[in-house]
Parts: sequence; C-alpha cells; structure tokens
Amino acid sequence: MTTNSSDSVVTVRAGTRLFAISTNDAYAIHHLGTVVPVPGAPPGIIGLTSIDGRISAVIDFHARLGISPTEKAPTNALTVEHDAALYTFPVDAVEDVGPSNKRQMGGMVVEALDLLRLIDGNEANRD
Repeated sequence: MTTNSSDSVVTVRAGTRLFAISTNDAYAIHHLGTVVPVPGAPPGIIGLTSIDGRISAVIDFHARLGISPTEKAPTNALTVEHDAALYTFPVDAVEDVGPSNKRQMGGMVVEALDLLRLIDGNEANRD
C-alpha cells in the first residue's frame, strides 16, 4: 500500500482493542499466507513468510501487545517496512484505512502504536 498522506492510518483489531499505524509505515494489508517456523527464534517471532518475493519476519502481534490470543488464529496481516526490512503482524481484522483524526470506532478507542517498539518487542511495556 502506498500513500502520500501522512494523515492516514490503518486501523487493525487485535482481540477487543483497535490500533492505528500510519499508512506511511504500511507495506501491505493481506491474507496471511504460509508461515515457516524458525527453530531457535526469539519469543514472539512466529516464523517467516514471503511478501512480493521478499522475506518477512512474522511477529506475534497479540503477544507483543500483551493481549490474549483469540480462539481463531488470525488470517489477516499487516506488513510494515522499516530500514528496508519487512515485518508481518497477524491481526484479527483490518477495520479501516482513513484519516488519523478518528479516535473511536464503534465505541472503541483507537490506540496509536509506536512501530519501533512493536518490532523490538517493547510495545507492551510502553510508558
């Protein structure tokens, strides 16, 4: 996904919470394809997948945010690009792509994510 607007966000759902990520950071919104486990991978890394012929680390979005997993495994994913590397986060749903001024959707508060902390695994410990 490509956009020139820094005022747009992708809103995704994990469990019962909504999160917004800038569309400038989003690489793709897609169906989660085959994930290949990586022996000895650090906690929170589910495995690797291929997006547009590029390798992407698949990171457990729920675990990184300290959210209990849902009964059904996520089939949707948000892939972001940072420092020329791809990171894929399985999400329960992609709710919206639109203006960043939305603070609520369907009565739920939309929380902003710090992308670097999420990739590094520190988002759950955010101040």
